[in-house]
Amino acid sequence: MQSNFQKTLILKPKSGVKQMKEDQLAEKLNDLIPKSLDNIIRQNREMAELRLATDAEISAIEKNIQGQDMVKDAINDWRLISLCVKTLNLSQVLLLGKSEQEKCPWITSQVISVDFGRGLVYTKSGSLYKLLNRGEGEPPSEDLIRICAALHLWGSGPLLGVPHFFD
Repeated sequence: MQSNFQKTLILKPKSGVKQMKEDQLAEKLNDLIPKSLDNIIRQNREMAELRLATDAEISAIEKNIQGQDMVKDAINDWRLISLCVKTLNLSQVLLLGKSEQEKCPWITSQVISVDFGRGLVYTKSGSLYKLLNRGEGEPPSEDLIRICAALHLWGSGPLLGVPHFFD
């Protein structure tokens, strides 16, 4: 029969190994979650880039928008981001933020026009969004995860090594 001291000695290595595996899993999960827009695209970075939209990109799409009564949703804590396809010398501005209706992170199709005076955004899919409070700096983690899910939904996630999250 083993003493309590012997049982403790026998269990400690198992407990230590289990803790080590849990720590490794936690570290791997933490590494999976992007920390910035630049951390989303992890492969073929010479092909594409994801970043906050530049002043020039925003200026190019600033226009007057009519039809406020057709607003699909309001977006809070929003940012305009750019998905740049370097190989085609093409960039698309996207609206990212929190949907007031859905109560979750939201990303739109390509922004066709933005009207800061009226606080409206019109997208390629034909949706009109009301802009609420503008977010500052890098988007929060849940928004970054939403971008990952969208890139996979749109089909470019695997090619660009985007961490796999589901919508």
